[in-house]
Amino acid sequence: MPGRSGCKPALAVERRPVRSGRLFASAVLPALVGLAVILDGSMFAQARIGMNDVYVGTLIVAGWYFVVAAHRPRRSAALDILIAGVVFGLALAAKWAGAYALAGVGLASLAVTARAYERGRPGQGGPLDLLALRGANTALLFVSFAVIPVGIYLASYLPWFGGKTIPYGWNLIELTQQMYWYHSSLTAPHPAGSPWWSWPFVLKPVYWYFGASTGGDNAYIYDAGNVVLYWGGLVAFCWCAVAAIRARSVSLAFVVFAGLAQYVAWIPIGRVLFFYHFFTVLPFYLLALAAGLAYLWETGRARLVVGYVAAAAAAFAYFYPFISAQPFPGSQAGMFFILPTWAYECQFYPTFVCTPTIGSSFSVAALFGRLLLALAVAATVAALIVWSSSPGFSRLLATVRPGTRR
Repeated sequence: MPGRSGCKPALAVERRPVRSGRLFASAVLPALVGLAVILDGSMFAQARIGMNDVYVGTLIVAGWYFVVAAHRPRRSAALDILIAGVVFGLALAAKWAGAYALAGVGLASLAVTARAYERGRPGQGGPLDLLALRGANTALLFVSFAVIPVGIYLASYLPWFGGKTIPYGWNLIELTQQMYWYHSSLTAPHPAGSPWWSWPFVLKPVYWYFGASTGGDNAYIYDAGNVVLYWGGLVAFCWCAVAAIRARSVSLAFVVFAGLAQYVAWIPIGRVLFFYHFFTVLPFYLLALAAGLAYLWETGRARLVVGYVAAAAAAFAYFYPFISAQPFPGSQAGMFFILPTWAYECQFYPTFVCTPTIGSSFSVAALFGRLLLALAVAATVAALIVWSSSPGFSRLLATVRPGTRR
């Protein structure tokens, strides 16, 4: 593990403005995050079908963005905090997973306040310090992360109040109770169910779609995360946790904390859980992976990073039909079920159950063709990364940028 000085190339927090630059000084890290998002099968499948986890995850990331931005505001830290509250409120209105982020902000605020007080600097802990502005910041934080989110949550139910959408005559409190009771008392199993600890290993993704034609072709949308990214991400996330302590890196600590705020909340839940519940953790998980790769890149191990990203691109290309509903012969589906836990009956509401044909004797020629395509994509991605880091590419950018400014 790198020591404090060893983490500095990729992990400084003071030098750059916004997006991942709000957290890291690394120039390569934003590109690595973008590549990870593009090459992840779960990101692709979720966005393709429009599950609510997509915009809940987006809103959670946006909310944390404005919390971070408040520490180096362009205009006003208070405005950034208020915007963060609005965005978190929209996430909460879409799905209760937004409450995990709000709880994380509350915990972070208490920790920041206690830390500043312990160091003999009460009220100087930044925008989340409850004692800042002679205690007036408490009111701002309460309004931003309690009053506004609750108000938005309630406003999202306006069509419910007195409208034709009320099926059982419940008021909002009774409706909320029914939702809570349903989730807290649900004991029925599901073929796609998976425990929380299995998600980083991609042990059982979820079928979003299955279609079979009379000609023998099948189409799948399988919420399978890119195993290269997920398995490597687990190592990177643990590294970030250790490096955050050893290097006293606020940036890495934030990534780990924001990810755990979304993840840990699922541990005590006893009802059946699904792989897609990991989706709101995934942006921070991939950011941790990108931070680890950026550290390797900036400490002279760029070839290792290029090889890893190329492998991730190869995995995405190999599994593309399986996550995109591209039809292929059902007898050849076995080449995509790389883990035994991936093969199970897909069940859709209310009663439709399908048993996909998983051919164990798939064509060697078909497998060779898929592998050849995956290798070609990997080689192309590797070549593009190498070229983009060359002096020639930098000169090309230098000639293009002045033209765009005109």
